[in-house]
Amino acid sequence: MSTTQIDIEIHGGEAILRGTPVTGVVRIDAAKPLKVRRVMLELSWETSGRGDRDRETSLELEIGQGPELPVGVSQFVFEFEAPLAPASYTGRLIKLFWELRVRLDRPMARDIKHDVEVELL
Repeated sequence: MSTTQIDIEIHGGEAILRGTPVTGVVRIDAAKPLKVRRVMLELSWETSGRGDRDRETSLELEIGQGPELPVGVSQFVFEFEAPLAPASYTGRLIKLFWELRVRLDRPMARDIKHDVEVELL
């Protein structure tokens, strides 16, 4: 299995203000040609701690398409508006955190995913 490195660069850092534009670049470094249908960017929140866990995806954005990523670094620029709620929260009993995920949707193969935790202020 080849190694694929994924990097998410968010302009302005991982602290995001609610309702503001978010821009950045996804870099995918493929060791060999990689068949993909789509390159997806997903923003979701999740709770952890006491009680039931909740998870919701607030954004699904297609930032690239296949049929193949070449050997080397491919760059995909993204832009979206940050959601208004819920804000990130870390308490004694519960934590609500946000995650930005790049997902390589691959035909007849397991998707490749890379996550970065972000803070929604």
